[in-house]
Amino acid sequence: MQKTTRSHRAMKVASEIKKVLSGLLLFDDDLRCVSITEVDVSPNLRFSKVYFVCGEANVDDIMMLFDIRLKHLQKDLAEAINLKYATTLQFIYDKAFDHADKITKILDEIAHEKKPTENQ
Repeated sequence: MQKTTRSHRAMKVASEIKKVLSGLLLFDDDLRCVSITEVDVSPNLRFSKVYFVCGEANVDDIMMLFDIRLKHLQKDLAEAINLKYATTLQFIYDKAFDHADKITKILDEIAHEKKPTENQ
């Protein structure tokens, strides 16, 4: 297993990208429902993976909107964050919440099956 460590600078930049993008999305009527869950920045700060969830919205539609607005978002981000190079954004749907929801449903089903009936 490879251990990955992020530099303090990369973590600060990731945090700032998350904050700025979250603010930008609030002003976009179509992407307002999106929440940024995590940003992973490469060591050289040139590439950023942006993980998101979108509530009840269709993930494919949201991904299409991100593709359409990518250049605009990258430009606005570059203006807001003072870096030597503008970071290239890649938007990725965060499946962790879906997995957690599935696990919760399974555990609820197991608990319901094991619950003794009052007639016994």
